[in-house]
Amino acid sequence: MNAAPNSRFGWFAVFTLAWTVAWCADLIEAWRHAPYDRTGFAAALLWLSAVALLPRRGQPAQLWLIAAWLGSLLGVMGALHVAQHLAVVCAVCAWLPGHLPRLLAAFSALAWMPAFGWLLAACPSSAVNAARLVVASVALGAALIPRFRPVPVHP
Repeated sequence: MNAAPNSRFGWFAVFTLAWTVAWCADLIEAWRHAPYDRTGFAAALLWLSAVALLPRRGQPAQLWLIAAWLGSLLGVMGALHVAQHLAVVCAVCAWLPGHLPRLLAAFSALAWMPAFGWLLAACPSSAVNAARLVVASVALGAALIPRFRPVPVHP
């Protein structure tokens, strides 16, 4: 996250990211104890790896930061963990360039959220945990594709 020290907006974006992550301490307990969420931490690491490989913008997208604050405030006031998790996603995606990488990162973030296990509660926990890792791995693979495109050689 390249926030220029002389850019107040850049520091605000870093603060927004730190704020939203701080309100997601519930994730650690869910990842440790819930049978449907055991691979959530690994999925989060894969997701963050994918996001880290995508190029970042000079200045974060303001609309995504506003969405992060709204989600965070809604999550804190209403004790809605899913809103707090979505706030983290918005704060991270604000740094990505263009709509397609942001949407890919936002949709693939579901892999590390406890809501993923809740949505697939009818399935066995082993299938849900495997699906988490598949979704996060696909996101990582999609982020790697532009890195390994062959460079045309001109004589």
